[in-house]
Amino acid sequence: MKESIVFLVRAAILAVCVYTLYQLFPVVLKHIQGQNCPMIGFVPACYLVFVGYLAMAFSVTINPRKTAWLFYPGWIPVFMLAFTGTSLELMGKPTCPRTSADIPLCFLSLAISTGLLLAYLFTRGRSIPRL
Repeated sequence: MKESIVFLVRAAILAVCVYTLYQLFPVVLKHIQGQNCPMIGFVPACYLVFVGYLAMAFSVTINPRKTAWLFYPGWIPVFMLAFTGTSLELMGKPTCPRTSADIPLCFLSLAISTGLLLAYLFTRGRSIPRL
């Protein structure tokens, strides 16, 4: 029973990552066409986020118990950029690209990346810390 639940959670993580990549792709294209993403040194933040979600998606297609080396390096920059962007937005310094409903994408990325970490920890058999 537990294995089937873990499989469903892994499938959900993959689906969320693929959907996020699908939604993020136009942001990357807009940057290529001239609308800027925030820059981290010489690298656009939207590229880092795209590669991060891609790494997370690949890590759950393989055995997640053995792919922490792929999931965490993808997750950490996504979470840190989302956390930083959300903090700046809340301080009144708009830095994140926005949805058509004027919601900063970093808000969504912070919620998604937090949920993905909790789900990934579940698939690895680790207990999720209680709040």
